[in-house]
Amino acid sequence: GEGAKRIVGGHLKTDGNMFADSQASFFDGLNALVDAGLPPGAGGSCRIVLPLIGMTKVECLQEGARLKARLDLSWSCYLDGVSHCGTCAGCRITSSMW
Repeated sequence: GEGAKRIVGGHLKTDGNMFADSQASFFDGLNALVDAGLPPGAGGSCRIVLPLIGMTKVECLQEGARLKARLDLSWSCYLDGVSHCGTCAGCRITSSMW
């Protein structure tokens, strides 16, 4: 919304191997583009941040468990739906970990 200072993305270290728009460099460029479109001296630019970008999925899950995060509310499926599809790469990778 208006006045937001951060947009947080959940991309992981290996996401960029499959999707170029999941790489940290993509978001660095996107942040630079937003900055370039602001009037000179305009402060308060909204930044896209990727706090998990240095983690593998296993490391992310371990950190989530350590923090007692509600991992049951996470979404690894690449498709939008009521439940996980079970067949996309995101679902296959996640299910192979359990």
